[in-house]
Amino acid sequence: MSEQNRTLIAIALMGLILMVFFSDWYQEQVSPGSTAKEKPYIESSFASESDSSAVVENEETPAASPQRLLGDETPVDDTSISQGGKETNIIVSTPLFEMHISNYGGGTLEKVFLNDYLTKDSSRVQLIAEKSNGVLANQFIGYDIEDFNTSDFLGISSLGENDIYDFPVFGRSASFSFELNLGSGAKLIRTFTFYPDSFHFALEQELVNFDQVNAGRYFATSWAGGVAPTEKNRKDDLYYSEMYALLGDDSSPTDYSADEETETDVQTARTRWVGARSKYFTAILIPSAPVSEFKMVRYQTTGSPDHSVKVFDFDVRDSFNRRSAVSRSNFRVYVGPLDYSILKEYNMSFEEMMNWGWFGIIGKGALWVFKALYKVIPNYGIVLILFSILVKLLLAPLTKKQFSSTQSMQQAQPKIAAFK
Repeated sequence: MSEQNRTLIAIALMGLILMVFFSDWYQEQVSPGSTAKEKPYIESSFASESDSSAVVENEETPAASPQRLLGDETPVDDTSISQGGKETNIIVSTPLFEMHISNYGGGTLEKVFLNDYLTKDSSRVQLIAEKSNGVLANQFIGYDIEDFNTSDFLGISSLGENDIYDFPVFGRSASFSFELNLGSGAKLIRTFTFYPDSFHFALEQELVNFDQVNAGRYFATSWAGGVAPTEKNRKDDLYYSEMYALLGDDSSPTDYSADEETETDVQTARTRWVGARSKYFTAILIPSAPVSEFKMVRYQTTGSPDHSVKVFDFDVRDSFNRRSAVSRSNFRVYVGPLDYSILKEYNMSFEEMMNWGWFGIIGKGALWVFKALYKVIPNYGIVLILFSILVKLLLAPLTKKQFSSTQSMQQAQPKIAAFK
């Protein structure tokens, strides 16, 4: 047996030993119970006899005083209306993330922390862009309405009127809602449903008695600021920050970048989803059915690449029947990692936001191998070592052929020299 073959066999044996040593099976043999996953704690107040989603409501919540916002000839004093109640913050905790939601705008996002993704200083990644306002607020657009925005108005929470609520979601889905009273009997009810095993949540929006007011042509749901930068090297986030939309019958989304000149566009096309990304994370608004159009405002802040950011504001516009007493506009909202396997499961081309470069097939294959190894050995350091060994074994035939060719050339050198 040649020395090269012995080396390859030794490398393969080392890889096998590492796989066995770090596997859950071996760890369970030497330390029983060490690999058992900790069971999530379920608050008794959220327990249910079924696994179905249940809206947690507070029957004693007082009704809000009517607010003259829409369909009224009298000008509205926005300041006095926005101070008609007090702010309530709800902290939603799931195994995957922690989300801070304010009752402003009938439920707007203030912070989203991902539990399993850390920054350089070991703090959790936070995805809501700095100074963004009204993330998931609504607008009424068209006809005589000049882009009326709900972000400054306080909604009534189904949980009550306390300053802050903890809302754990473990073991089963759970919901709460906000109600915005908009005058003349018109009201907007927004219900948020969270799932313990998903980075997306459901947003159900019910428009009641809007046949009594002039509410415009479109009802829009918005996202502000794009995705917050998470990398220490801000140039990386700046390079990868983009906005995407899946339009019409396209199989791949259209991408939109940003520069220092502000661009405002309204895309009138059948819109299936709109999202923004950073280097590793994304936020996507997904209407339950394709909508008529979306508006985007995008620009890059001035300054050096180490301090500049790209800003993407967009709203997804859903037309509603003004003659109907009740209309609905429902969404799923994904806020999480650009993980190929997770995004692929939605079957909506989210994974096409990921930039594979010229080596897409090779990159996807390598990712699949990484995932498979990580399921056996949940340690990325060991996985990298094993991956290197696998690459070495795969390239062994080519290496051997190259080595043989080099040896033949060396042996032929004296004969070549003799002819000179």
